[in-house]
Amino acid sequence: VYSQVLNLNASLGGFVFRLIPTSTGNPCGANMAGKGVIVTQVFDPFLTPVSDATVTATGAAHGPYPVQYLDDTGACGGSLTGTSGTAIISGIDDNDTVTLNAAKTGWGFATATALGRADAIVESVIIGNKPLQSLTITGPATVNESSMVSYTATATWEDSTTNTVIPYWSVDPTTYAAIDSTSGTLTTSAVPSPQTVTVTAGLTVAGVTRTANQLVAINNVLSNVTVNYTGSGSGSINSTPNNPVNGVACDYPPPAGKCASTQPVGSQFTLNAVKGGLSLFGGWSNACSGCGTTLTCPVTFDIDKTCTATFTKLLPVLMGTTYYQSILEAYTTTAADAVIKAQMATFTGGFTHDKAIRIILNGGYNSDYSAQSGATTVQGPMIIKKGSLVVDRVVIK
Repeated sequence: VYSQVLNLNASLGGFVFRLIPTSTGNPCGANMAGKGVIVTQVFDPFLTPVSDATVTATGAAHGPYPVQYLDDTGACGGSLTGTSGTAIISGIDDNDTVTLNAAKTGWGFATATALGRADAIVESVIIGNKPLQSLTITGPATVNESSMVSYTATATWEDSTTNTVIPYWSVDPTTYAAIDSTSGTLTTSAVPSPQTVTVTAGLTVAGVTRTANQLVAINNVLSNVTVNYTGSGSGSINSTPNNPVNGVACDYPPPAGKCASTQPVGSQFTLNAVKGGLSLFGGWSNACSGCGTTLTCPVTFDIDKTCTATFTKLLPVLMGTTYYQSILEAYTTTAADAVIKAQMATFTGGFTHDKAIRIILNGGYNSDYSAQSGATTVQGPMIIKKGSLVVDRVVIK
């Protein structure tokens, strides 16, 4: 006389097995002479007996065996499991492997097997899941970039009971976030600006799938400002305040030095443009376009941004607001009383003045045309055929 449980595919820890002597007999009074009895209990995953379930028992060498139930009082009777979840199968052939299945509306059950033995009672269990009504996600709605946080899911069942479950986790989009599909650990990467993702938990029980979603805001706690350059001239950009760690100090061309800064969101500093020799500052563009052509531009660290500074090379000849490569190039566009300004430089080749207008040629300007501090040399003849030419600080060779 013995009791055994076979092929549960699970740990037996937590189950209580009873040895029932043949002198006591089958609780439902069936004759055991030469036959076996299986006593099975139907449980949910938390080892709570399941009532109102039906059980079927089919042997490998025998058709369906009759099944009896213990009612809520522990007596044999009824057509469904009682509060103990117990069913009794009698008349089992010796060494017949019996497949046990349970059924209850909305539930799903694992199949169990037990080996029947003559003149013995064998105990077994059937595990099932009650109907899943909903899932709830617990975890922070706001996280920081480059961080890890954990989420949990709680299942609410048909009988309003709840417990923590292990669902399948996912997140969308995955540009700046990833989540472990089993543990629910969310990992965020650096974001250029605040982002929002959706964390989803999904669980399927007894063919019924429930999902839960939670919007999660990813804060950018650090912001990056990058300075780019464009144009034919030269210059530099520095920042105020300017320190070796977070400041900007960049020269152009080519870009050299520290041309980007990363600081906590909300920080502020001012970019300062310094034009190089023979260059003009042409203004700001991209994220700093609102500063126009002013040499200073205040910047707030809120999202990753790029500010572009333009430096224009000063050509050696200026007429009005237009720069030219040579005196002849400027002359071809002159109108009456035009003033041509030339830097302290040597120009090869003169020109012939054949327009019936007055032209003024002033030489000797410094690199930014702010003052005349020298002379301009023209190597070549300057012939006047028409009009007049007024010359100042120009040496003709």
